[in-house]
Amino acid sequence: MKKSKDVINKEARQAYMNHLNKKNIGGSIIADMGTGKTKIGLDIAVKDLDVLSCLVVSPRSNLTGSFAESGQRSSWQKQIDEWYPDDVGRFKLETIQTAYKFENYEFDLLIMDEVHTIFTEKYSDLLRNNKFKYILGLTGTDGMEIEGKYELYKEYAPIVYEYMNSANDGLINKSRVLVFERELNNNFKMPSGSKKKPFMQGEFSKYEYHNKEFEKQKIALITIQKRAENSGDVEPGMHIWQFAREWGYNNKAPNSKERAIAMKFLNAIQFRKKMLHNLPSGVFYAKTVKEAILKKDPNNKVLLFTEEVSQADKISNYVYHSKLKEDDRKKNLEMFDSGEIRELGSSKGLILGLNIEGATHGVLESYVGSTVDNPQKKGRGHRLDPDDVFTLVLFVVRGTQQEKWFDKIIGTLNTNDITYYDDIRKLIKDL
Repeated sequence: MKKSKDVINKEARQAYMNHLNKKNIGGSIIADMGTGKTKIGLDIAVKDLDVLSCLVVSPRSNLTGSFAESGQRSSWQKQIDEWYPDDVGRFKLETIQTAYKFENYEFDLLIMDEVHTIFTEKYSDLLRNNKFKYILGLTGTDGMEIEGKYELYKEYAPIVYEYMNSANDGLINKSRVLVFERELNNNFKMPSGSKKKPFMQGEFSKYEYHNKEFEKQKIALITIQKRAENSGDVEPGMHIWQFAREWGYNNKAPNSKERAIAMKFLNAIQFRKKMLHNLPSGVFYAKTVKEAILKKDPNNKVLLFTEEVSQADKISNYVYHSKLKEDDRKKNLEMFDSGEIRELGSSKGLILGLNIEGATHGVLESYVGSTVDNPQKKGRGHRLDPDDVFTLVLFVVRGTQQEKWFDKIIGTLNTNDITYYDDIRKLIKDL
């Protein structure tokens, strides 16, 4: 039986209140897009708890940033005015980037919007240095698997309710994922060498060089880590990347030689990652898919996501990112929403908060293994009518580190409609 927003609202609130009745002070609700998470939070604050003071914290982009640029108000501002206009005085809205610095404040209720991004050791100072009678976490993304976050959820706001079936219940439009698999070759060239001796190198050869350098530095660092474990300097079983950060970035190494080896390992990771995020072949295939999408139907609109700003500039004629002036960002977003333009490229600027109108397709050209950011990029396509289908095209370069990132995120995209292609022409036919 399909669930309505009203049913989900009632279930989530009841689960939270039942949890509090067991002498707990906090809990988190995971609710899919289209369920009205903000309304659930407001109803708990006013109807269920009847608090006099409620601090709502959210990432900056959800309360200011992109909203201010686009002329939109945040969902919290809009829904407080709509549902509880006589209770505005109960609520204080603040970005987590500011609120985590608060000390000795007291509120009846703390609502953490996008709690999966707020639960970090740094931002948790808000919970440690202030007093809250109740705590409520809200999110549409389960970020518990991220290192360190499970303990924060467990301590302050364990998950008490989860619903992730909006598409099947008709609350949002459905989606499908088309995956283009390819391997690197040397047909596409990219800059290499030094400033004094630059040269063009094939993508395959360049990746092989960076990957061999990574493996070389990894072997050297493993030897150091084993010695440190045997001497009791570090706990056994620490992830090698974490060990490298401790020895390198945090300067915990006992001597400059070991610190240098740790830094070489960390640099090797960054060089390899940056190379994968700047592939000329990625630009070529993303532009090919984009042009096919726009040609197929005059009503199609496509969002193009990259990790690097420079890559977005190469793929799309219109972009939305931090290196563009604020007025130009706002203008491009308005033109996309109105249909004056039908493509918009971005790296991270379009992940949270913005209500983007009518995107029928998305292209994920490059990414990392974030189980938070990538589902949110896909979420920009859930603004269609419930009967429509959003198509996400996802690239994966087999035989590289990107394959591991892909394996980590593919299960988080909340759809079983996934088709794989090794021929870009066949994928284009199915757009």
